[in-house]
Amino acid sequence: MTISQNQFTLGTVAELVCPADRNPQRVFLHNQATGTTKLIYFGNKDVTLANGVHIDVGETIQLNLNRGEALYAFSEPSGLKLGILRQKADE
Repeated sequence: MTISQNQFTLGTVAELVCPADRNPQRVFLHNQATGTTKLIYFGNKDVTLANGVHIDVGETIQLNLNRGEALYAFSEPSGLKLGILRQKADE
């Protein structure tokens, strides 16, 4: 298994935060904001406020991505930090 980490400062337009890989991936997402009503939304490349799933302030979630799946995210309001830890299977 290969582990990598990254931080993103998100805007209000969805951006790629975990690229697709030829192997499955386990991804941990953490909303690093403090305060209230500072949400990070994630999903596929078409994620919006209307269809996205959100991460509350201080919350960490885990996702398992299948081969070829990518993950996008944006924040409301703009400027929130998203921490990512990515674990992918080696060939």
